Amino acid sequence: MNRKEKARKQRRRVSFAGFVLISALTIAAVWPVDALCRWLKKPPAVYPAGEGIIAEGVFGASDDAPDTITLDNDPEEAAKEAGQTETGEQKPVTEIEVKQAVTKLPGAAIPKNCVAMQMDTKEISNGRLLQLDGDHVFSGSAAGLTDFSEKSENYLMRVNDLQIRSEVVTALNKMTAAYMMVSDQEQTDLMVYSTTEPVSDVCLYPEKMPDSAAGYCVDMCLYTADGDIIGINDENCPWLANNAHLYGFVRSYTAADEEVTGVSGASHHLRYVGKVHSMLMHEQGLTLTAYIDSITAHPVTDPYYWSDGSTTWSVYYVPATAGTTEVPVPLNANYEISGNNIDGFIVTAEGRIGG
Repeated sequence: MNRKEKARKQRRRVSFAGFVLISALTIAAVWPVDALCRWLKKPPAVYPAGEGIIAEGVFGASDDAPDTITLDNDPEEAAKEAGQTETGEQKPVTEIEVKQAVTKLPGAAIPKNCVAMQMDTKEISNGRLLQLDGDHVFSGSAAGLTDFSEKSENYLMRVNDLQIRSEVVTALNKMTAAYMMVSDQEQTDLMVYSTTEPVSDVCLYPEKMPDSAAGYCVDMCLYTADGDIIGINDENCPWLANNAHLYGFVRSYTAADEEVTGVSGASHHLRYVGKVHSMLMHEQGLTLTAYIDSITAHPVTDPYYWSDGSTTWSVYYVPATAGTTEVPVPLNANYEISGNNIDGFIVTAEGRIGG
């Protein structure tokens, strides 16, 4: 037997069944790897949030949202566009038409481990951190309001059918539980007087606040043992004044920014903004108006950071662009997007982003 015949005799052939088996094993080995790669690249479908943050992902479109928005520009540019007559008369601000076209994130790259969330720019009118005052009205959606059926026994209700957002009820339950622990009384004297609307034309708090309609606000009062209802202030309820920020509540309107907001200071009026923001405001001594304004100096590459001891949160601003705005959000972490009702979005994200 020559050498060629021996080589042919020693060569093994793979049967059809063997070929099928090898192919199946190869596919079985490659499929999990491919699935893992796809999962790592895919943004999470649900963004649950930690305490003080209620993740809403993309805000739902509102039928009530206006077809036009007004974007606050650079002061000098705004003065040129609006103009002033020689007599000092201010021309009305020109509204910018919202065009349905996707635009790129202006002046910033998407940080590592982040993805771009496409936000309809009209959604700057929705969220917890809206600037709402005499010059900035609420034009967003109040959909999703609920009642106080999940309230605790640590506070009373002036009217039983008041409407509010569910996360505010949760925060109120925690705050009033702490209040009862430190107060020397068997029955609570804290009462929710009103929320989205005054309870009547003639009442303790007859004035409707500019931010009440958004559903994040409560007007608190005291209910005495004699059945009297008393308005809250720093003197008769110092605990609330000194501790509300620990549970995500701030005073929307204070005497310190009355000239800016055009609204008189209201000690009884609390807005829920979430613990991250209320703590940052408290630590830096900022009113809500000043805080919202200060965030514009903190893009995604230079956020505010706040830690509760176990988790660090990043807070940053993304300027709105006509049509659709690309908002950077973490790929696999909790986050919330809120409009500021002026010119952009404020993102609250778990972890250190951009630093």
